[in-house]
Amino acid sequence: MPTVVGVFDVAWWLLAFMLVLAAVVVAMRAAAAVSVHGQHDHDERDQQPVRL
Repeated sequence: MPTVVGVFDVAWWLLAFMLVLAAVVVAMRAAAAVSVHGQHDHDERDQQPVRL
């Protein structure tokens, strides 16, 4: 039954994508929290506009 295998493959890829996306969101929130707490060390640099 290749259709069932394909469905499970898609489900696993979707689950893996959601886990990676959640990890990225958590990492971004952690980085934002660290940058907020680290503003006391670099006040002059943080006053400049952020360029990505």
